Amino acid sequence: MLRGMPTPRPSLQDWIQKLERDLKGRTAEQLAWRTADGFTVPALATSASPADLPHLGARGLLTGRRGWQIRELCNDPDPREANRHAARALASGADEVEFFFDALVQDAVDPDVPATGDADDPLSIPAAPGDGGVAVHTRADFDLLLDGLDAATTSLWFSAGEGATAILAWWLRHAETRGVPAERLRGGLDLDPLARLSMRRIARHGDDAIVARRSSVDSVFDEAATWIASCSAEAPGIRPLVLDGQVHHLGGAAPGLELGATLAGIVDVARHLAARGVEFGQLTRAATVRVQVGHELLPEIAKLRALRLAFARVARCFGADGEDLAPRVLGVTSSRQRAEDFDQRTNLLRTTLASFAAVSGGCDSVVVMPYDDTAPDEAAWTLARNQQLLLRDEGHLGRVADPFGGSFAVERLTHEIGRAAWDVFVAIERQGGLIETMRNGWLNDRLMRHEEDRENAFRYRKRVLVGISRFADLELGGPSPGSPPADANDIGDDAAAAARTARFVMWRSNRGEAPTAWLESLRGAGAELLQRLRRDEADRASVAEISTAVWPADGTDVVLRFLPLAGTDGHEFEELRLWTEATVEAEEELPRVLLLPVGPLKWARARADFARDLFLVGGLPVDDPGHFESSETACRQLAAAPPAVAVICSDDASYPQLAAEIRAAIEGLDEPPRLIVAGKVGDDLAALVDGAVHMGMDVVAFLRELQEDLGVRAEPED
Repeated sequence: MLRGMPTPRPSLQDWIQKLERDLKGRTAEQLAWRTADGFTVPALATSASPADLPHLGARGLLTGRRGWQIRELCNDPDPREANRHAARALASGADEVEFFFDALVQDAVDPDVPATGDADDPLSIPAAPGDGGVAVHTRADFDLLLDGLDAATTSLWFSAGEGATAILAWWLRHAETRGVPAERLRGGLDLDPLARLSMRRIARHGDDAIVARRSSVDSVFDEAATWIASCSAEAPGIRPLVLDGQVHHLGGAAPGLELGATLAGIVDVARHLAARGVEFGQLTRAATVRVQVGHELLPEIAKLRALRLAFARVARCFGADGEDLAPRVLGVTSSRQRAEDFDQRTNLLRTTLASFAAVSGGCDSVVVMPYDDTAPDEAAWTLARNQQLLLRDEGHLGRVADPFGGSFAVERLTHEIGRAAWDVFVAIERQGGLIETMRNGWLNDRLMRHEEDRENAFRYRKRVLVGISRFADLELGGPSPGSPPADANDIGDDAAAAARTARFVMWRSNRGEAPTAWLESLRGAGAELLQRLRRDEADRASVAEISTAVWPADGTDVVLRFLPLAGTDGHEFEELRLWTEATVEAEEELPRVLLLPVGPLKWARARADFARDLFLVGGLPVDDPGHFESSETACRQLAAAPPAVAVICSDDASYPQLAAEIRAAIEGLDEPPRLIVAGKVGDDLAALVDGAVHMGMDVVAFLRELQEDLGVRAEPED
């Protein structure tokens, strides 16, 4: 080509041809990415590729916000500790704090109610004060919780479930005693009509259903309408409602089903509230949309973008416009995609990716949970908070509006997830709405199907959870350092819970006569609810007394074929590790695996690496000598220190002869090892080896059977 002549710009087809030359027989289509929702994202694209996607005409909905609020979740059992936790968080960069209350508050049950443990009685909850969150059951507890926090300037959020009425009453009383007008309060609660029907005060109803005995469908929406009207009139800075999509994510739903069910829930709530005179714009201003955000970066960003677009579409159908088209979205990063028992430190990487996805996808507030939330300490919470501070203050993500706008992969995913979600939403509407699909089992059946697909994806290694289903490290992948011993922790928790119960009993005996008449006046208070909650009588009532006072006198059982799941990806792999850990704790030696890489180095090492990784995720120690020069060298190693399992790693052509030689060598041993080949076994190998490991196999089933064969899964003797 002559100097000075412009170089022709390569076309997309030119790039595809170059790629396929380097792929040595494979095609570009084989590199396409197939998502959990079943659609394909091409490996290559140009800037013109997303130009015809229909949602791009509404990009203003995605670029209208910048920045986010860092929220810290405080769930320490003791109110004093939760208060100190909140103060530290606010002083160290958090913008908001959310107090998550214990199981008793969540179901509006007082600590001195005896727990019978009767599974058929939803009011008999085998919980102690402090289980799962902060134990706040009296006004005195609440004042300890907020001691020293500026009610006028601090954005406060409370996850109280059925106890929300009492928490709101004390919040208003606390502000009033400090001279803070209700209109200056900022934050919100988690009143969720759908959760109150499907997750609060529920018990099993047969094998495949639950019953909610607290109230009727009408009553929960009557209460929601009352809260919206009351807060709008007197405390407009308080958002009392939550529109929740977490349960679908935790149930294993792919993004399309997760978003579609969330959207259907929003519409169901909006429809019931519209019948009570609440416009959609009021709902937008009174509610927070809460979603779970995982670490699969691009699909999660696209899911959040699709949520905003779909919300606006629905809002317009209800007659909303302007700012009422944009929901306030809370992203919680502690998704099911995390390690629970082993290698929790890797959760730091997962939550970093998830928080990056949350802010890039447009969340208004983000909660990052600590890497090990079974025994979090101050350092773990600091690490979680600092992840967001780095993204905001050093990464400057808060200065960019819709940072992934224009990216072909993200735009394509936004379109496809949005389309799949809309199909789910339409299907739910045809069933009669989300509540009806929870009743007839339609939603539960699909969640169970998605859950099974997710589990199989991990079992067959189509999806990866680093440190758990792949790349396990037996030395560094145990419980996090500093975690208290289980028995010592249990003893401390039991004593603390007993002390909290005793304190509540003492409070009840000293308070005098219960404010019965005031409690009765709360039922049917309507728009006057907030005014009545601010009276002195609120200080002499408990969580359960205030919160249940607004319920209708006669509730209606609501039977649902909807069993909320809270699965964890990779839990079957962690179960395999728990069995090997139990063997170690019993001071028994674990059976060892010896790799035998022989033959062509390229094949031997590749298959040895594959096999080592596979056995390690089952908790079995692996000896990897690197590479043997010949089968004779490998046989000498076997004879010198016979393992429980020997794995031949070579190329397919060498396997028949190698297997025959090594089988002959181990026949004379007192306890011959199980002979495994790394690769698929043909008819010529089946009689020589005891099994095979290869791509596409059910790893969990293989390791479980091997553990049983080796005696690792044997039940302990009495």
